[in-house]
Amino acid sequence: MLSILIPVYNYDIRTLIKQLAHQCSTSHLNYEIICLDDASSPKYQDYYQEVKKTLKIQWLSTSKNIGRSAARNALARQANFENVLFLDCDVLLPDEHFIDHYKECIQHINYQVVYGSCHYPVEKPTDQKLVLHWIYGSQKENPPLAERIKRPYETFHTVNFLVKRKIILANPFDESISRYGYEDSVWANSLKLKNISILHIDNPVLHTGIYSSKQFLRKTAQAIHNLIYLNSKTISFETQLLKLAKKIKAFGLESIVFKIYKKNERKIVKNLLSENPSLFYLSIYKLGILLRFRRKAAKF
Repeated sequence: MLSILIPVYNYDIRTLIKQLAHQCSTSHLNYEIICLDDASSPKYQDYYQEVKKTLKIQWLSTSKNIGRSAARNALARQANFENVLFLDCDVLLPDEHFIDHYKECIQHINYQVVYGSCHYPVEKPTDQKLVLHWIYGSQKENPPLAERIKRPYETFHTVNFLVKRKIILANPFDESISRYGYEDSVWANSLKLKNISILHIDNPVLHTGIYSSKQFLRKTAQAIHNLIYLNSKTISFETQLLKLAKKIKAFGLESIVFKIYKKNERKIVKNLLSENPSLFYLSIYKLGILLRFRRKAAKF
C-alpha cells in the first residue's frame, strides 16, 4: 500500500500523474495519489481540472501559498497508508520500473527513509537561459550513488523519497521555514540527530523543471538568505558554504574577500548568465552573497 504525495505549484503535472497511475496499476499496488495545489496561478487551473478527473486522485488546495514545508506536512496528515512517497511536481518517471523499485523496498526492506535521487536531461538545453541550472543540476546537485551512501544526510533532497508515515508525522518539516531553501537539509539533519537512517538507492526521477539563469541566481540568493536565517536560529546543521565563510572570518579575511567579490561581481554574474557558465564562479557568487547578507544583518 502506497500513498503518493505531490506538492504542486505552477507546474503541469498531467504526464507525471498518468505515469504514476499506470505504473501503480501494472505493479498491482493498492495506492492513492494526493496532490496539494499551493495557490498556483490561474493559468494552471485548466491543467489541474483535467488531473482531478484522473482515477484515484485526491486534490487539495490552499487559498494562499503556505510553503513547501507546510505543504508536505499537510499531505502527510492526509495520507491513508503506511508507506509514503513524496515527489516534487516538476519531475517525470524515467522508465517503467520506478514504482517497482520502491515496491521492492516496501516488501523486503525494513526501511525508515529511502532516497531515490534525480537526474537532469542528458542533452544540454538549446536555450542559453537554461544552461546554468542544467549544468549545476547535472554535475553537482545529486552525486553518484557511491558518494551519496558515504554522506546520506548531506546529499538528501526532497525531490523523490519514500518514508514511513509514522516517521514523517513524528518528525514534520519545520513550518517556520516558509521561504525557499534548505528545508530539506534541516529535515535530514533532524533525522540524523535522532539516528533515523536514510537509505540511498539508484531510483531517480527525471528533473524537468529547469529555471532560467536569472531565476536560478535569484533562487540561489533566496536560499542563502534562508541559510543565514536558519543559522541565526541556531539550527545545528552546517553546509560547505558556511564552513568556508567561518574559515575566512577566523583568519580575519572577511572584509578583503568581500571587497574582491564586489570588484568582480559584474564579471561573475555575466559569466553565469552566459552559454558557458563556470561552476567555480557560481561558488564565488554564493560566497559573495552570503558575505553581503551577513554584513547587512550585522548592521541591525
